[in-house]
Amino acid sequence: MKLTYLFWMAAYFAVLLYITHLSRVRRGGRIGFYLASRKLSSFQAASTIGATTIGGSATVVTAALVLNYGAKGIVADIGGALGLIALGLFLAGRVRRSSAHSLPHLISMIYGEEVGRLSALLLFVTEVGWVALLFKATQGIFISIDFYPFWAILFTALFLTLYTAVGGQRTVALTDIFQIFLLLGVFLFMVGAAVVDPIPLQSTEIMPQGLLLTLFFMMFLSHMLGPDIYSKVLSTRDSRTAERGSIIGGVIKLLVGVMLLILVLSVGGVGINDSSTTLETIGIYLMPGFLSGLLLATLLSIMMSSADSCLLTGATIMEWDILKKDLKGWQRTLLIFTIGLLALFLACSASTILDVLIFSYGIFTSSLSMPLLLALLFPKAEFKKVDGALSMMSGLVTFGVLSLPQFSGFTDVSPVLLSLPISAAMLIIPHTFFKKG
Repeated sequence: MKLTYLFWMAAYFAVLLYITHLSRVRRGGRIGFYLASRKLSSFQAASTIGATTIGGSATVVTAALVLNYGAKGIVADIGGALGLIALGLFLAGRVRRSSAHSLPHLISMIYGEEVGRLSALLLFVTEVGWVALLFKATQGIFISIDFYPFWAILFTALFLTLYTAVGGQRTVALTDIFQIFLLLGVFLFMVGAAVVDPIPLQSTEIMPQGLLLTLFFMMFLSHMLGPDIYSKVLSTRDSRTAERGSIIGGVIKLLVGVMLLILVLSVGGVGINDSSTTLETIGIYLMPGFLSGLLLATLLSIMMSSADSCLLTGATIMEWDILKKDLKGWQRTLLIFTIGLLALFLACSASTILDVLIFSYGIFTSSLSMPLLLALLFPKAEFKKVDGALSMMSGLVTFGVLSLPQFSGFTDVSPVLLSLPISAAMLIIPHTFFKKG
């Protein structure tokens, strides 16, 4: 069995190396490396946005949620898909026309350089958390199949940082095309097998209302306003391309979520001892023997197609918005490897994948979503920089304090949900009543 895994992993990595060789960055500076020279087509944008957003939350977490809570477990994917579609319908064109190079740069255009740098620091921490989330999910895959978990996750992390550092945004986009088609092909095969030979899921728990709302709004806002998604939007040819790519990417995400739902409900009765290994257990049941290695390659592609974008966005924010310095090639490579190692350390330290998910998405959603969303929806309001900074910090502090163990029972409302209205109020109230202050 392990030889099968080695064969498919080697084949998968070989394809990624070949794509990296063909598309590696030769010139173009930061625009060429981080934004693919702003030349992504609608097809490339849709594929890379879809692949980027189908990571740990759309596979390991969603599969576990469906196993535990039935059809409501797909709420995270529905929220994310609707967020991407809303981005395409209302914001993507405006974001692309801004000619910003990153989300912190866009925020600095709205609220000033000081607030932009504050957002850059918050987003850098968020990106490290998102990469850690994906590493944690990948580690779980290797543990579930008893496939050299320490060495496999270490090699995967090093390989991921290598091809991201060599190829930049263009390589990430092209590898995402390969990975999204691999995912769709294998999942369609598994869905067909599950429908033909079902072992239905018998019973599930009732999902707490707070968890359902938290997952929906975290995913909706982080996909509508996410820094790694905006890096794709800002890499497109023009505003129309950005709009189409976002909408189609949302449809792809929703399609994968529906396939996951069918898989777990149809074959969830195979006897799964640990909900975090739901997808792997179902996959091994549906794809026995030689094809089980192809399943491993597919699961790796899901994680890596998200992690490479988060790595690249984290490096963009650090080089362009925090250091504000044009790094040399070897310095940029060192930066990306450092981000990867930080994320790997966080992944190995966290207890569960859901803990990492709520931590990383919670930081972004609570602090940045309201000031960014309201500024983009109401550009004529001209919010002041002090309003933006107050909104960010009030949301972040609310989330941080209510996440502490001693305050966990303070309210039935989740820290993320409570932080959103507070963040919005701290932007709107000073702007409305103290305009001349």
